[in-house]
Amino acid sequence: MEKFTVRQMIPNTAPESYRLKIWFDVTTPKELLFFESIMERISINHDVLFTTGSSPMVAELCSIRNLCPTQVGEFGGTDRSQRLTIQVDRAAALSSLAQKFKPDVVISSCSIEASRVSFGLGIPHMGFSNTPYNESICRRSIPLITKLFTPSYIQVTEFTRYGITADNIVQYSALDEYLIVHNRPTPLWSAKSLNLQPNKKTIVLNIHNNSIIDIINEFPQYNIVVLTQDANQIKSLQSFDNVIILNQAFDSQKLFSRCDVMVGYNGAMIAEAALRGIPTILHDTTPTINERYLMELGILMHTDNIIKSIKHTMLSDRHIIQKKAHQILCVMQDPYDILMDNIRTILD
Repeated sequence: MEKFTVRQMIPNTAPESYRLKIWFDVTTPKELLFFESIMERISINHDVLFTTGSSPMVAELCSIRNLCPTQVGEFGGTDRSQRLTIQVDRAAALSSLAQKFKPDVVISSCSIEASRVSFGLGIPHMGFSNTPYNESICRRSIPLITKLFTPSYIQVTEFTRYGITADNIVQYSALDEYLIVHNRPTPLWSAKSLNLQPNKKTIVLNIHNNSIIDIINEFPQYNIVVLTQDANQIKSLQSFDNVIILNQAFDSQKLFSRCDVMVGYNGAMIAEAALRGIPTILHDTTPTINERYLMELGILMHTDNIIKSIKHTMLSDRHIIQKKAHQILCVMQDPYDILMDNIRTILD
């Protein structure tokens, strides 16, 4: 059978008797960045099967990060019936591949299809989640996995309501974005390709409301980078000279190296920016568990008056924010170490 590797240039150096077969199923860009360094370290001594679905953003990010996944099945669907058919077809394809690869363990961010396949084939499944509020995914995956790994600031009871017992939940003292921040940059993508004016400060926006226009008009002296794939929004912003529209996959580390303020409405990019020491503002949304934790740490601002907050942030001492973020990162645990300890325990 074909030998799977995360990157083609990584040799597998462990003796045959020591090597494990480990299958990662990745479904979103955030999961890709989270698991990248874990897969890279594991693939040094073990055989890795790295699967994704037909997600354009994941495929583009894999190309940027020089990763080599095996694409299996599709995601999406316009209604319940179509989504179910797509999921069932993908699970069937993953089942066939898994039976050929014969993994010792499965790792995912509670992938619905990987959960079904691993449970059906009796393969231990290590699932990661920091989104207990995502009931659609949690209800269809968590009852089927072997061990659930989650940040320690999330109460265990947030997950036990889905059917997993507390003794099968493993917690680590870190935000998931810890691994993303520690990822190495890649030379395959450059912030220079965005045509940012080097003598101007840069505001990165990941919001989808009328505040974008207000920000553009209020800060014409800054580079405004808007992260969006919405065709209507892209059309409405194309006439502004100081707006750069980013609608494809990108290396966040390169982008954030030129970012002076990040404004968003939820998600991994908010946490990543805050942990990188970038002044970060949560706008026009209710904070999730993860964002409330960032606010408690003092590295995330939540506001309804976005213009006033940006002005205040631009006058703040960024070195203080960077120092605080660095101190927070230094005391976080690497989930990789906890994962490997649990894999050894389960397989012994």
